[in-house]
Amino acid sequence: MEPQPQQSEVEFEKQENYINMNGFKQVLDMPKKKNFRHIFGDPIPLGLAAFAGPTLVLNLILTGALPSRISDMIIGPAFFYGGLGQAIASIWCLITGNSYGAINFATYSSLWLSLASLDELQAEDILKFGTDAGKVNGIFLVQYAVMTFILMVGAMSINLVFVVTKLALFLSICLLSAENFRGDSTVPAGVFGCIAGILAWYSCSAFVINNSFECSVLPIFPLGKEWMQKVAKYLPWSSQQWPPSL
Repeated sequence: MEPQPQQSEVEFEKQENYINMNGFKQVLDMPKKKNFRHIFGDPIPLGLAAFAGPTLVLNLILTGALPSRISDMIIGPAFFYGGLGQAIASIWCLITGNSYGAINFATYSSLWLSLASLDELQAEDILKFGTDAGKVNGIFLVQYAVMTFILMVGAMSINLVFVVTKLALFLSICLLSAENFRGDSTVPAGVFGCIAGILAWYSCSAFVINNSFECSVLPIFPLGKEWMQKVAKYLPWSSQQWPPSL
């Protein structure tokens, strides 16, 4: 039996079942494309921590768990943690393309900065509302109650912990606004505010710990968009283009 002639390397590479491993090696060695979140990190834990700290302390004062005479100590954290910290987180969210996070943290950053400024200006008699001070504070809080409700609905596409946090915060702001109008007790508002602060700390812990260990150590119960997309099909305006052309 005659020996088969050896194929040249060029002829061998032309065969259909030939796989060029050098091509695969080049693909595997290619650097992975990084998005903005990989480059700049995740701003969500900072924003949650900056929201949770002052919120919990203030509402502990409202419930009476902490004496009201130490209420002035909240001014510093309100400016530099609740205000400045969330403002940084908001800009950071814009850089990473997180519109919801940017709106969320910008809203509560302005809330803390405004509260602290109003308190200081009234204490220095620069602003004098007199007997209308309660109405002014009540009207001031209404706009944040509306925005919190909007953010709560938006959180229904993120995770369950965010939804419950926003619900507790919405109830707290509504009750506190009503207290300013009618002079009721601040304890109910403080209780819901404490729940919101504790849940925000929990969410912050979940983001930090879960990202560190790259596994779900603390559950946050993610929610999807599919259920709302199914519901939206039955709305009269469901045929409209999304995103809308501007």
